[in-house]
Amino acid sequence: MIIESGEEDVDFFQELEEDLQSDNDDDNREIESKEKGYQDIIENLQDSEKNSESIKNNTTENCTSNVKVDLAWLSTFVENYNRQLPSNFLTCDPGILSPILPYIDAISHILIQGNSIADEQLLYSLNELSFNINEDIKLLHSYVKANYQKRFPELESLITNPIQFIDVIRLLESLNNPNKNEESQLEIRLEKETTLQKEQILVIIMSVKTSFNKEYQFSNTLRNNLIKASNLISQLWQFKEEINSFVTKKISDIAPNLCALIGPYITSLLVAYSGGLANLCSVPSCNLASIGKNKHLSHELHSNLSGVRQNGYLYNSELIQSQPANLHKQLLRILCAKVALASRVDAGQSGNNKKTDELGNTWKLEILEKINKLNESPSITNVKPLPIPEDKPKKKRSGRKFRKYKEQFKVSQFRQLQNRMEFGKREATVLDGTGEEVGLGMTNSSLRYLTGSMGNSSSTVNNKAKMSKNMKRHIQELDKKTDIYMTSLKEELSAAVGPPHRIAQLQQKNE
Repeated sequence: MIIESGEEDVDFFQELEEDLQSDNDDDNREIESKEKGYQDIIENLQDSEKNSESIKNNTTENCTSNVKVDLAWLSTFVENYNRQLPSNFLTCDPGILSPILPYIDAISHILIQGNSIADEQLLYSLNELSFNINEDIKLLHSYVKANYQKRFPELESLITNPIQFIDVIRLLESLNNPNKNEESQLEIRLEKETTLQKEQILVIIMSVKTSFNKEYQFSNTLRNNLIKASNLISQLWQFKEEINSFVTKKISDIAPNLCALIGPYITSLLVAYSGGLANLCSVPSCNLASIGKNKHLSHELHSNLSGVRQNGYLYNSELIQSQPANLHKQLLRILCAKVALASRVDAGQSGNNKKTDELGNTWKLEILEKINKLNESPSITNVKPLPIPEDKPKKKRSGRKFRKYKEQFKVSQFRQLQNRMEFGKREATVLDGTGEEVGLGMTNSSLRYLTGSMGNSSSTVNNKAKMSKNMKRHIQELDKKTDIYMTSLKEELSAAVGPPHRIAQLQQKNE
């Protein structure tokens, strides 16, 4: 029994050792497997970092390549921009009037990508695109005006801004029948929901009472078209503002001199309105002031206190608005001339990589110097005092020479009689060399003989009519010419008729 128990214990311990060794082997295997797993994870992380860097590089390369493709598409789209007007303009769908509507999202995506890339061609394309969008807005605005004229014909002369126009239409259509109770609501809503001035609101309320056709009703299709056109105008206007804000940030790359002179915002408006820098530089300086001028409203004056009629983009620039109103007209002319020069300089630098704004800064300094001179107070002139009067009599009051000098201007006795007229008798007249009738006055009157004024009536020597030496010489030459002509005429007559005694005989026979 003892031996058996000992053998059993030995077997038990052997099995226990084998189990422990197997457990240790399992633990070592687990540790090795975990270490391998950790190494694999580290290697995978390193590989993932490398892959992420390669992915970033590939994405940037793909983005730049995509941007280039998008820019090429945008330039071709702008060049081939075609706007076709249908024959049924008033009844057509307003969505077909603007070709850019299906591509607004794609172009806005290009603007987002273009923030990281400064491409000059992109700015040129966007400027032309902004010009086309402005034309589309005008077309849709005319569509809305033509269709809404039957209901409110006076509105288009009161409001010329498209956004303000469609806002007023929406308010009027929301009030189905604007009666006396709703007029106060209309005034409040116009002040809150629109950007109209108080004068415009007052004129609109007055015209609603007189010229608003309450009885005219739109059809369902026409009403839907008006709503759609209004939404499209607001959408295009917002998209144009987005393009202008993008161009304002990048405009210093293509027009540095203009930006230095009038600022990037006004520069972007001028370039966008004209459709590019090349078109802007061809505009003469006298027409630059009218760019961006709103249409004249019926309730406004043609000019303000400054006397300026062309209140365009340049008139709203900082250089002009920061000065007194009496200088605005003169400064606007100066600024237009410098803007024309700056635009031509920037257009000439379009192919160069290095563009400078030196000329724009120098011209701005010149304008500021002129402004300082105009604002200066006028210089006080030295007023000379009057000389002290002398108590002595004047030297030239008498004397032989002075009397002789005064006799030249003395009226003769004949002229005195000619200037007089006898009462109750007809005046004798003669014709002068030019055929005009000259009165003789009392020169031939009987009173002349009775009063004894017939005596020394001849004029004195000093007051005779005098001629200059050149005139005397000219008269002498004319006398000689007449003498020569008369002698030649006598010779021709004698040769034609005969000798003088023959002429005398013929005269006697005729008698």
